[in-house]
This record gives sequence, C-alpha cells and structure tokens, in this order.
Amino acid sequence: MQKSSSNPRIGWDIVLAAAISGMAVMSIEILASRLLAPALGSSVLVWTNLIGVVLLSLAAGAWFGGYSSDRYRDRRLLGVFLFAAGISASFLPFSYQIAVWIISFIPEIYALPLLALILLAPTAFLLGAVPPAAIRLALHEVGEAGHIAGRLNAIGALGSLAGTYFTGYVLLAVWPVNWILAGISVCLFLSGIALLRPLAKKNILASLFGFSLIAVGQTAEAPEGIIIPSRYSAMRVSEHELPDGTINILWMDNARHGAAIKTDKSNSLFSFYQLFNDFSHLLAPNAKHFLSIGGGTFHASRLWISNGADRTATAIERDPAAIEASKRFFDLQDNPRLAIVHGDGRASLASIGEKFDAVFIDAYADHMTIPWHLITVEAWANLRSYLADDAFVAMNFVIHRDQSLDANRKLISGTVNAAKTSFKYVTIVNIGNKYSPTNIANTLLLLSNTREPKDEEIREILQKNKVLSDPITYPLITDAFPAFTDQYAPVEYLSAQIVSTEKARIRARD
Repeated sequence: MQKSSSNPRIGWDIVLAAAISGMAVMSIEILASRLLAPALGSSVLVWTNLIGVVLLSLAAGAWFGGYSSDRYRDRRLLGVFLFAAGISASFLPFSYQIAVWIISFIPEIYALPLLALILLAPTAFLLGAVPPAAIRLALHEVGEAGHIAGRLNAIGALGSLAGTYFTGYVLLAVWPVNWILAGISVCLFLSGIALLRPLAKKNILASLFGFSLIAVGQTAEAPEGIIIPSRYSAMRVSEHELPDGTINILWMDNARHGAAIKTDKSNSLFSFYQLFNDFSHLLAPNAKHFLSIGGGTFHASRLWISNGADRTATAIERDPAAIEASKRFFDLQDNPRLAIVHGDGRASLASIGEKFDAVFIDAYADHMTIPWHLITVEAWANLRSYLADDAFVAMNFVIHRDQSLDANRKLISGTVNAAKTSFKYVTIVNIGNKYSPTNIANTLLLLSNTREPKDEEIREILQKNKVLSDPITYPLITDAFPAFTDQYAPVEYLSAQIVSTEKARIRARD
C-alpha cells in the first residue's frame, strides 16, 4: 500500500476560495429571505423554495466546477467563479421589485420557485462550482485525495457556519440588507481579482465594472417606510394618507402589526382591540390579568390596563425591535403594570409562571398566516393550563369571506376542531375591515368555557364599534379538516392557496 504525504500543503488562495464561497452562499440565502419577506412573508413555503433552489444550484455548480477544473487546471478558474458570483449577487437588492412584479400576474404559491430560481440560482451555481475546482487544484497525487478533499470541505463548511451565524446574529441587527449584500459582493470581487492577478491590466476594468454594479444595486427601491433593524423580520414603519388622517403602520415582513393616526399615536386603528375589551366585559367581567400573544405596537395591552387601575398586562413579543419602533412611532411608555416578555408565544408561557383571566392572540407569520404551532390541539391545551377557570380567549383570525372555498373551509375546520378540544364554546365573529378591498377579512375567534355570546349581544358590540357586518358570525365548519395537531397542521399551505385564489379573482375582475 502506497503511503501518502501526511500533511499536503494547500495554497492560501485555494483556502480563501473555499472559505468565502461557503460563507457567501449561506449569507445570501438568509438575506434573500429578508428581501422577499415584504412581498411574500417568511413562511415555510418561502424557506422551502429558497433552500431547495440553493441545494439544486449547488449540486449543478459542483458538477460544472468538477468538469471545468479537469479541463482547465488553473487558479484563475476559481477567480472567474468568485468574480462572476459577485456580479450575480450585486443584482440581489432588486429582489423586492422583481417579486412584486412577478406576483402581480402569477399566484404566490407558484411564483415562489420561479423567484428563487431567478434570484438565487446563478449565484449559488457559481459558488457551488468553487469547492470541486479548489480540490482539483490542490490535488497533486492520488494518495492525497482524501486529505485534501476533507480539509477543503471542512473549510467550506466552517465558512458556511460563519456566514450563517454572523449574518443572523450580527449583520442583520446593525446594517441594512443592501449594505450587507454590497459587502459580500465586494468580498467576492476582491477574492476573484486576487486569483486573477496574472491578468492585472484587465483586472482594473473588471474591478470598475464590478463596483459599478454594486453601486447600481444600492439604488434598488426598498419597501416604503423607515427601516427598523431586526434579527427576526423585515421591520419598517410606513406613513400613509387616509380619510381619517395621516397614519403610521408597523410592518413585520408583509404583515401589518400596528397602525395609529400620527396625531393620536397611543390609540390603535385596529378595531379588534376595543372589541376584545368589550367581549371580555361580557364573557369574563371580573378579568384582571391579561395576556397578549403577539405584542406588535402593544396597543392591546395598553388599552387593557387603561380600563382599570387594578388591571395588569403581559405581552409576549418575539422581536425586541418592536419595542423600539413602538416607543419611537406609537408612543409606548414604560408602565409597571405592563410586562413585556421576549420569546415565542407558546414556549414563553412556562417562564411567566402565572394564570390569566383574558388572553388575546394576534401573532402572524405573514399577512394571513397564523404561526401553526399556536393553533394546534397541543397548543390550546398548553394555553388552557395557564388560564383561570372562567378565562376568556380571543384570537385575530384572518379568513376568506367565501365559505365555499375549499382551502378556507379546511383552515377554519382545522382551527375550530383543535380549539374545541380545550374550550366548550367557540364563536367566529365577523368584524369587517373598512380598509381592505379584498374578500380576506379579519374575524375574532372567541373561546370560553363558561358561556357563549348571544347574537343580540354580538350585534350590540359590533354596532357600538361601528363594524357591524353581514353576517355577524361565520358558521363553525368542522367537517372539512381534522383538528390541527403538532404532527399535522398545513396552515401555511392553506393560507397560500386562499391568497392565490383571491388574487386570481382580483385579476379576473380588473
């Protein structure tokens, strides 16, 4: 048996290429999700397509890189791959505009794979070509193959690890996405130029071209509003003119999480907060301790404690940046009766350690999708264990007004059947939405174990809040889908079908 060299040397340039390609591909994948979120949200369907297309492109790139390096065993090949990847990445800041344009004529559920291919495939393909080319260039004899391949793959994997954690924990918290992409493009350009150094004169022109593309990328139009740095979502606050006056809206990805008139920032325009308070007076008149799952602008909690000096509120909000935005744009003030907990709406309950009399759930992954793990049989049972016996629960529940729509029936059925395992009385109240031109509507899902509101009581509350709609309640569909469970809750898929159907109807109407 032939003994190989115990520690074959690998050039610094090859190590650099392997590390930076691994770092860049993971950073770009994370950043692409942030760029698309204002148009498409950040559901599991978005991530499925981003991950799937990146893996497919890496596989194709690996094949091409191996084939090319066998034909052209030259370090400049790595430079070409990295430089071209930098050019491709410089176009990513335009992702939002491209996404908005494509979903204007293709349903979102079908547009996702197309968008992922257009935006990510070229860059991932070129970065995927780097590792096999690097291995081929570093390999001088067959006996070194295992050692060389293992070391370079490990370096690439560590680069991916660094790109993942540094982007998620550091970069997104301090820099705008387009700036981070510009930095990645610069790194790819400079690495490519370093490997192309024998072509010095041409490098000057190539550098000017590359940096020009980066500059063009920085002119890409971002979603309207002031960007709030956040590790969790594409957060921004936008300003709009409505008949009621100038309003500020807090956005997390493509969902509105708060709105208020600029001249009255402490009061929300969302009617369901006052509706919740009115229904709590009806169904849990002695309630004192309030829990809000989903803080947003914290208007629900502020309204609750303003209605009684002996009332307390706890708000669970996963994104600390929401506090900064609420203080800056929505007049949030420190209050000893309002406790804010950072964390997941389900997992954080155990750390709070108290029982609640009233709960309002207003948590959304995008403009229609409730995080699935909050509406399963197990989720309702977990919440029930932290409630007083006579507690009242309400959830902002977005559905389609067309009760014959199959996906809509399944969403309602799965949610209602799961809730019924922990609550005796379930009611879906139609609260309308005067600002929405579509058939996708807000409702209040009321849950109680003590009593069910009567139709005349519901009508009176809706009239008082000027949101009386027909019908006042929606039927409890229970035969279209079994109760959602932690094992099976296709909430994102059903929501995407509903949105796609509604957008198709709007296109047909217009």
